[in-house]
Amino acid sequence: DPKKENVVTCVSMGPSLFRALSVPGVPVACVAGPLETYGFLPGIQEKAQRQMILDRFSRMYTPEPGTGVMEYLGTTGQDSLLGADILKVAPIKYKSEVKYPDSPIGRKLKGIAQVHCADLGTRVFYCDYGSFDTHAGQGPLHQSLWTAVNEGLDAFMTDLRQQNHSD
Repeated sequence: DPKKENVVTCVSMGPSLFRALSVPGVPVACVAGPLETYGFLPGIQEKAQRQMILDRFSRMYTPEPGTGVMEYLGTTGQDSLLGADILKVAPIKYKSEVKYPDSPIGRKLKGIAQVHCADLGTRVFYCDYGSFDTHAGQGPLHQSLWTAVNEGLDAFMTDLRQQNHSD
């Protein structure tokens, strides 16, 4: 979405922007933890104080066209603020009886289901899991990794089917 018609066209569940999603000028929302706690300064509950800090952040990250890194940082900051505001509705809109496994991949897939079922216009979802690159002792480790992937995907697809979002 290089025209930035929707800064959450792509949502990545993970701590940072993965190289596979890195395209200049195209925003990607990166969610490192549960959507319920995602956003800027979620720990500041007093609304006036939080708004004052967010306003300061917004002014600080106003893009300066033609300045290279400063323009990139400003644009990224503004996109992040907007994306956080959009994504905060996903857990509120999401209702499910499906129990996801308590594993890193299970939590990431639940986050993807929350965003997908909220109909925010997200078209690309990304998450990582592993590392499968062990070089030794692969049998037992890979068995547990693939079991977690299988359980997570089973819960994810069950959830999407129940909510008529599996297509």
